[in-house]
Amino acid sequence: MQGRRVFVVWAWLVSACSCGGASTAAPEPTTEAPVATLHVDLEAPGLDRARFVSATLGGDPLAITGCVMPESAPCEESMRVEFDDDASEELGALLADVGDMPRCEPEALQPGDRTYRATFGGNDTVYAGPLPADPTQIAARTTGPCRADARLVWWVARWLIAATRAASEQPSIVSATVDASRESSPRFTQASIDFGRSPLAVEGCTSSTRSACAAMQRVELDSRALARLGALLEDVRSEPCHAPFPSAAPLTIETGLLYDGPCGADADLAWWAATRLDPSALSPQ
Repeated sequence: MQGRRVFVVWAWLVSACSCGGASTAAPEPTTEAPVATLHVDLEAPGLDRARFVSATLGGDPLAITGCVMPESAPCEESMRVEFDDDASEELGALLADVGDMPRCEPEALQPGDRTYRATFGGNDTVYAGPLPADPTQIAARTTGPCRADARLVWWVARWLIAATRAASEQPSIVSATVDASRESSPRFTQASIDFGRSPLAVEGCTSSTRSACAAMQRVELDSRALARLGALLEDVRSEPCHAPFPSAAPLTIETGLLYDGPCGADADLAWWAATRLDPSALSPQ
């Protein structure tokens, strides 16, 4: 149902949106997969050298295809990233925000900004604007209804950027301790991901104490889970609380049930790893 909901929103957006936020009457919702696609061209933020993202979002099942290259040029080699279930909800919300964009003044360029261009296939809808070179500024500069297109562009680009990260650019080990205790019921999930082991997996356990696991569980990650892991790590890189990102060094996270604010990406990563081992970690006991 999540994927079908995205297709309904997508079909409405392709038909209803036009450049600059103007819209026409929306057609009746359809449950058929749309033929239109979204194409994004972006000079990638946060990289030491100029690299360019060329990404296309579409298809059935919905996926991102494209490449990250050292120059702006058509892709010679293409990657494919398929989504997990949660991505359908994220994408549906982003598309709805783009569909609701008002008429806005163009975003002013700042020194070092990277520019993007996004086009919806099948009609004349075009979006263009800037993203900051510093990934830790992306969240602050893409808030509000007038920057919905920038949020969508970065969401698409980050999946592809994450898929191109070399192993040496990732932490050596991610270790997370999640406190899921409720009232008088202590409950801790220890989760670890070792990027030096293959196949990549989450290992750990859930127990009533923070002590080391007596019996380890191991859950291997499929291609969709690996894509989500990469995207979560990109989010940690892009928030202002983890600079520099500890590439090739251990990343240790401790979190509990309640977290918010601009620095929640590490907690999102920890909870995601914990629920791979213990799907009931976020459920009431």
